[in-house]
Amino acid sequence: MSGIDKIWLLFVALAIRSFGAGVQTPTVNALIPNLVEEDKLMKVNGINTTIQSITLIISPAISGAIMPIMKMGNIFLIDVISAIIGILILIFVKYEYKSKYKENEKVKYFENMKEGFKYIKNTPFIKRMLGYYSVLAVLVSPIVLLTSLMVVRSFGSEEWRLTYNEISFFIGSILGGVLISIWGGFKNKINTIILGYLLCRSIWSINWIIN
Repeated sequence: MSGIDKIWLLFVALAIRSFGAGVQTPTVNALIPNLVEEDKLMKVNGINTTIQSITLIISPAISGAIMPIMKMGNIFLIDVISAIIGILILIFVKYEYKSKYKENEKVKYFENMKEGFKYIKNTPFIKRMLGYYSVLAVLVSPIVLLTSLMVVRSFGSEEWRLTYNEISFFIGSILGGVLISIWGGFKNKINTIILGYLLCRSIWSINWIIN
């Protein structure tokens, strides 16, 4: 809003947002298993993904509508206001966390983190799984980041095209979340992850070849 359009400022803002997501996302992921029975966890996660995807479908649609009529600073301000509203709502949510610590026992965060890394190091399967998942996350990231670029280069940079591109991702997330909430995935969850990645990469490859 002040007119500063330096690229480094955008990276700073993204770093701050990523830091916040790095705190929020693991907290949410840890909260759900504490509320849900283990045998229902996969289905509840599927429902949660569906709800989030519905929200993310609405967001690009609204963004596509307001981008031609509002300045970018005002659009970012909407994000700030919505975050404040969300925080105010959460303040009134009363939740009793089932902590493994006793009432007056001090929580040792860094020692817990050290124990976590030690556990990963001493558990070959978890260590391999995290390594593979990290590599897969890097390989899949270009799908999200480069699809918008492909749309711009192949079809045009109109707001509605980019909006439809974002919405299509979240429609897929909704369908995947509904499928998992009903089906529950394979008995071997690794096979479910593999199937998801295969579908993701296959559709992307077909789309790339066609265009």
